[in-house]
Amino acid sequence: MSERATYRLQFRDGMDFARAKALAPYLAKLGISHLYMSPILRALPGSAHGYDGASYDEIEPALGGEDGFRDMAEAFRAEGLSLIADFVPNHMGASPFNPWWRDVLEWGADSPHASYFDIDWTASKLLIPVLAEPYGRALDKGSFGLHFDTEDGGLSLSVNDMKLPLSPPTYANVLARVGDDFEDLTNRFAIATPETAQELKAELAARVREAGQVDTLSAALRDMAADHEAMHALHEPKSGVSPIGAPRARRSPIAASSRSPISWACAWNSRACSRRPTG
Repeated sequence: MSERATYRLQFRDGMDFARAKALAPYLAKLGISHLYMSPILRALPGSAHGYDGASYDEIEPALGGEDGFRDMAEAFRAEGLSLIADFVPNHMGASPFNPWWRDVLEWGADSPHASYFDIDWTASKLLIPVLAEPYGRALDKGSFGLHFDTEDGGLSLSVNDMKLPLSPPTYANVLARVGDDFEDLTNRFAIATPETAQELKAELAARVREAGQVDTLSAALRDMAADHEAMHALHEPKSGVSPIGAPRARRSPIAASSRSPISWACAWNSRACSRRPTG
C-alpha cells in the first residue's frame, strides 16, 4: 500500500494493543493509511516510552505481548491499515535489567555483547555514575551490600537502589567464606568463563536450595559486606591478573587512590566502575 497519511501511536502510559485495536475503525475513517508505532519491544520496568529497550527478542508483555500484537495487527489489516515499527536499533536502556548490558557489567570487554555498545575499553573499566559520594567514604559508611539470587544463582553488589552483578570468577572469593560445602564450586568459579558461568550459577542456586544453605550464604554475604577490607579487595584485587586470566591494565594515578575526590563503585572484577567528580 502506498503511504497516504501516517498517524503516530505512542504506546504505554494507558495505550496498549487492546486500546489501539479498538481505534482501527476510527483511524480508517480519518483516511489514515499507516500507523507509526512507538517502540513495542520489551523495555526497562516502568518505562513510559519504550525507548529504553531491554530486549529485541520479546514484544512488551505490559502492552499485551505477542498475542495482543497479533490481534491488533489483524484489526488494522481488516481496515486496510499498515504498520510501521520503530524498533530503536541505535540504543538500549543501560540497566542490569537489560540482559546484554548486564553481561557487559559482569564480563567487561570479554562479554560477547561488549561490541554491541559504543564503549571505549582503553581504560579497561566501564565507568558508570552510581555514587553520590567518594568511593572511600561510601566504603567506610558501609554503603555497599552483597546479595544472592536464589533463582538464577547470581551474586550482586547493591549500592543505593541499584544491584550490579559481580563477575562470576569473583564468586570464588565469596564462596570461600562459606565453608567447605562449596569448595568444588569455588574452584570452578575461579576459572569461569562467559561460556561456563550460566551453568555454574544454576548449579550454585540448586545446591544452596537443596542443602538449605540460603541463610548460611546470606549471613556470609552480610559479614563480608561489613568487612571493608574484604570489599575493597573485591574491588581492587592485589594480583596483577584478573580472575578471567587477562592482564589487568596499569592503574591510573586517579584510580590508584581509593580516597581520591572521585567516586568509584565497581561491579568488582567485572571491570565495571563508577567515577564521579565531587568538586
